[in-house]
Amino acid sequence: MKTIFTNLKNTGIIFMVFAVLLLALSAQVKAQSLPAGSYGFTAQSVTFTEITGGTVISAIHTDDALSATLPIGFSFNFSGTNYQNFVVSSNGWVSFNTSVGSSYTSNDQSELDNIKPALMPLWDDISGAAGEARYEVSGTAPNRVLTIQCKDWRWNYSSAYPATISFQVKLYETTNVIEYIYRREAGTGNTSGSSGASIGIADAGAPSTYLVLNNSSAAPTASATTFTTDISVRPATGQLYRFTPPPPCNASNFPATTMATTNPSTICAGTGAQLNLSFTPPVATGITYQWQSSANAAGPFTNIAGATTLSYIVSNVTATTYYRCQISCSGNVVLTSSVAQLVTTVPSTPTANSGPRCGPGSVQLTAAPSTPTNLIRWYQSATGGLPLATGNTFNTPPITNTTTYYVAAGAGGTSIPPTWVGTGTGTLSGNPNPYYTLYEGLKTQYLIRASELIALGFTSGNITELAFDVVDAGGFPLSNFYISMKPTAATELTATWETGLTTVYTAPATFTPTANAANAYTFQNPISWDGVSNLVIEVCFNNPDWSSGHSVKYTSGVGFNASHYYQEDGNASLCTAPGTGNVSTDRPNIRLSITSGCETTRLPVVATVNPLPAVNIGADFDTCIAVAANFNLDAGPQPNNATYLWDNGATSSSRAIGQTGVYHVAVTNSFGCVGYDTINVTIRSKPIVDLGPTENLCGGGVKVLDAGPGGLNGGRYYWNTGDTTRTIEATEAGTYIVYVTSPDDCMTVDTVALIVSGQMPELDGILVTARTASTFTFTADNPVNIVQYIWDYGDGSSRDTTAVPTTEHQYTANGNYWLKLITNSTCGEIVDSIMVTIIGGVGVHNVANEAQVKMYPNPTYNNVVFLETAPGIAINSLKVFNVVGQEVLSQNVLDKHSNKHNIILNKDLAAGVYHIKIQTNKGIVNKKLELLK
Repeated sequence: MKTIFTNLKNTGIIFMVFAVLLLALSAQVKAQSLPAGSYGFTAQSVTFTEITGGTVISAIHTDDALSATLPIGFSFNFSGTNYQNFVVSSNGWVSFNTSVGSSYTSNDQSELDNIKPALMPLWDDISGAAGEARYEVSGTAPNRVLTIQCKDWRWNYSSAYPATISFQVKLYETTNVIEYIYRREAGTGNTSGSSGASIGIADAGAPSTYLVLNNSSAAPTASATTFTTDISVRPATGQLYRFTPPPPCNASNFPATTMATTNPSTICAGTGAQLNLSFTPPVATGITYQWQSSANAAGPFTNIAGATTLSYIVSNVTATTYYRCQISCSGNVVLTSSVAQLVTTVPSTPTANSGPRCGPGSVQLTAAPSTPTNLIRWYQSATGGLPLATGNTFNTPPITNTTTYYVAAGAGGTSIPPTWVGTGTGTLSGNPNPYYTLYEGLKTQYLIRASELIALGFTSGNITELAFDVVDAGGFPLSNFYISMKPTAATELTATWETGLTTVYTAPATFTPTANAANAYTFQNPISWDGVSNLVIEVCFNNPDWSSGHSVKYTSGVGFNASHYYQEDGNASLCTAPGTGNVSTDRPNIRLSITSGCETTRLPVVATVNPLPAVNIGADFDTCIAVAANFNLDAGPQPNNATYLWDNGATSSSRAIGQTGVYHVAVTNSFGCVGYDTINVTIRSKPIVDLGPTENLCGGGVKVLDAGPGGLNGGRYYWNTGDTTRTIEATEAGTYIVYVTSPDDCMTVDTVALIVSGQMPELDGILVTARTASTFTFTADNPVNIVQYIWDYGDGSSRDTTAVPTTEHQYTANGNYWLKLITNSTCGEIVDSIMVTIIGGVGVHNVANEAQVKMYPNPTYNNVVFLETAPGIAINSLKVFNVVGQEVLSQNVLDKHSNKHNIILNKDLAAGVYHIKIQTNKGIVNKKLELLK
């Protein structure tokens, strides 16, 4: 029956189903490997002849059973390999792999690797519980025949069905032909208990290849690409299916030459390499290989015992050796390969040089090999780990402190990055998961074949790290966890534990794996791999409790028994004295790091980081100053007996600067480390602005505010009044602010407050009254806010100062005299003036404007007078005064667009001389009018 193997855990009860076989595979490789797909197939009808003698195989007279190892009786070559023994399963298959540990009911391709190399007359979940099995060797050498017979077999494993079919497997000596012969029994048969059968053969390749029938008819098709698993119709009685190996080889099938190579071509003494041929052999029987070796390229060559495969691994090579291969056809040498050289080397201690640097960064370290062929390797640690770099020069990663690295001279293969053995994407939560914590203790061994490592590019060296690809990590933390390893000649694991392993890693404490990550373990004790041996890896832990929840990525069906595991509760000695476990072709994906080749003891090489002076003379600055000033640049103090050198040759720790420029300093300490700093300095002058202190402003007066010349020649002025000129006239009280920007964009702001205190003096002019030909009375016309009058007569005489608006003065000579009147209020003064002309009599004239305004008739008789102005002169107003300074007429001229005006005098005016004060747009004009009656 089909059995599902499950770890069922109850309190104190463990149910385990396993089979243990301790018999080893007995095989000797004599010829090339022939794929199952290269076999010929024929079908015919014959007579089923039952055998009654021979030896009964009672072990499979039941359901899901496997026989012990049984003899073939002669050497039978299958797929290029000679076999002497076999095992047979009640589930309709025969295997030449006598270490198979189960009867394997499921005839799917993933299970094929568990039973290969195999013959499958009727592989399905069938039963021998109602029948009899026996085997018999008949005939004489070299034409003997082995017949394996399963009589009265149930196609359905259930005991409710009668016998359905009988079948025989025949193996023919010398020809190595395989035949299956069938007989239908009385029972009608029922395959409803299974999904159908497979009929065919499968070789021992990795992965296995096959030749399988597509049905059980009289003329089925054999396929090497489609693995049929659903045959449900019984073959007819007397139906024969024959599988015939390829024909014998012929000398004409071989090339004239072939090349032998070694991989790698240089090895460390005592390790090994793989020998290969650049030769694709014909598909034929009778082809054999014999590798030979010699200490000299010219020979003589001697056979290497057991080196009879197309590719062969040599080990423990201690000296440079030459190899070749002889290919034979039916015992006759038909081709001898070229000679391949395998060079051995022993590295010698290199010469190393430490390196310094100043400040954080990369340090260059150098080393030279004593033997030119040695390769320099650089490491982070004194032992373990992959090289950081190779070559005579090593530039360290950026470092901040003095760090010790290690260097060694190596020989042999080169290392590859850490690489996964197995790339399956499935998730494994049960065994053979190395973190399977459903039991308190678990011991697991894994086998990795050298061929897998070589295919990935690994060469001999030290294994320094191992990793598992963890998916989930929700299980119980792991205690007493360790990893151990050893090289081995075993090609797969059995139910017997591998012993003599070396512990390479011990977990420092209880830990939980990290989910969704490669959980790597750097070995405390790296182990050497010779490049040719297979590897056994052992993982064990023993916990105080159990749970589930850890899982890893794994590869299903690697083609051989790659895992052996045993779990148990409450066994403190589980790791050293486990019970018998189970084997599996599944294996977790395992990442290995191998430092290839051999190397000398690692030498320490120091990358020294000396302190670098941290120099900072400040950030670049751009400043505006009002007056010349110095700035101090300071580079110190600095430790380690530092010296200083500035751009101007100064050697002090600081220096003063006062102008725009680029300044730099170099600081050198006692280690010779030099720190530098540079500063860009821009120094600009501010405009000088002085609006003065707070001042009084006379009401009605004007204060000129001057912001100075700083905003000229490309600069700018801006007043809070909106003006943009250097000066403004302030006529009102308030605060005045000016922003002056120099041509190089430096700004100065100044403010002044003006306060109104008092009023400006006011008058409309100066009235003149002639007393005599040279004596005149001068009167301030309509004076307001005046507290003092200062009269300057213009003739060199002393000034008169009066408190009243009238004065009198006599001129002593003819001439033109400027009369100036300076009037003062409590806060200001104004100046007015008039021209006095003495020409043989009295005359007061405004010489500048007299010709611009004409008055007529003069004298006038009818109280009407006309005024006529020159072009551009407009009369704004006029006033008429009598000789004592009284105003007798005031008139505004409304029509400013006319140059002719008439003035009508009051008819009540008495005859006499009158003074007319005319206000024009160009100033005041005084005229004298004589009125007649």
